[in-house]
Amino acid sequence: MPPMKMLHSVDPAEEIWKNVGDLSGFKIAGNQILCGVYLRPEKTKSGLYLAETTRDEDRHQGKAVLCLLKGPSAFVSDENYDFKNFDVQIGEWIASWISDGRKIIIGKQECRVIEDHHVRLKIPSPDSVF
Repeated sequence: MPPMKMLHSVDPAEEIWKNVGDLSGFKIAGNQILCGVYLRPEKTKSGLYLAETTRDEDRHQGKAVLCLLKGPSAFVSDENYDFKNFDVQIGEWIASWISDGRKIIIGKQECRVIEDHHVRLKIPSPDSVF
């Protein structure tokens, strides 16, 4: 399914932050990143409604995630990997393959923990990819 522009009643990043809750007690190890999974709303900008089963696929196949936490060595080049000044900041949208991360739920938010070198690209909005 190609990406579709969705109708958001709430900013998707704000919704993820609200659902995940307070992360102040969380620390993430090494080069790992905690990401909030983007789940599409039920209606597209063009007015089409997505079936719940279609929306549920975001949990299993969605590639758009919001960077929530970074480990202390995330995006730090070393003898194994050179990031060539590529970095991701907390609050930026990124894309990764599902198989590159591990599912975890924090608060009411579906999340994934991925390693920094599995970030495939930065994206301008979560509707940019599927």
